[in-house]
Amino acid sequence: PIVRAQLTASSAAYPLVEQFYPYRYDFTSYHQGSWPRSLAFERRKQTSRLRHDLLLLNWEGAALWRFGIDDAEQSEPLSSQLPAAMFKTLLVAGLPDYGVQLKPRPEGQAPPPESTLDRLALLQQIRALPLLPDTSEDLTVTDGKEFIHYRVTVIKRELIQAAAGSRSAWKIRVEGFESDHGEERFRHRPVYIWISDDQRRLPLRFVIRHAVGTFTVEMQPGSAIQSVANAISVNEVKRH
Repeated sequence: PIVRAQLTASSAAYPLVEQFYPYRYDFTSYHQGSWPRSLAFERRKQTSRLRHDLLLLNWEGAALWRFGIDDAEQSEPLSSQLPAAMFKTLLVAGLPDYGVQLKPRPEGQAPPPESTLDRLALLQQIRALPLLPDTSEDLTVTDGKEFIHYRVTVIKRELIQAAAGSRSAWKIRVEGFESDHGEERFRHRPVYIWISDDQRRLPLRFVIRHAVGTFTVEMQPGSAIQSVANAISVNEVKRH
């Protein structure tokens, strides 16, 4: 079965962020949770400009394609560029047939490693992990340009004060690596995710530290995940 996941984020509710870095994100992932691997990833991202593109992973032909959507130049309909079975599967799962709105991006032609995920499918895979201390899993993630090695580690269960109140949650560390002259090094500082300790396994909080401060995303009661500029202590996100 194909899992369709969607995430929308906006800075509209936060005047300070809106003043310096306004953004609107809309991500949709189509992936096979039992494999796990992605089939398609649609991204609509607007900051200083709008970027709308589609990533397709054809596992029959071991190919990865990237398309721009609504570009001035036009290409062939999506139905003529994909294997018939894959096209039908994605349409049934809810992917729009953008027809001649698609323009191939030449940089997205590398064959994907087995079980490659998009970024939103990575979050879904994290939610499916066995939630036990020291559980770790290595995953491959792509944005269509490159393949990134991620290591996901369950740290501990703890009580947190989230927007929805006091919640029991699992703290998870996500580390990204890149190759540097044959050796792996950290691609960015670790991202910490708190997943609710219940059957829904909701992502309650994301935290990443930058040179300018700490960026936090929390789930708000009765709404989608939204960004919040919460300051937290260094001890809360230190590496264990």
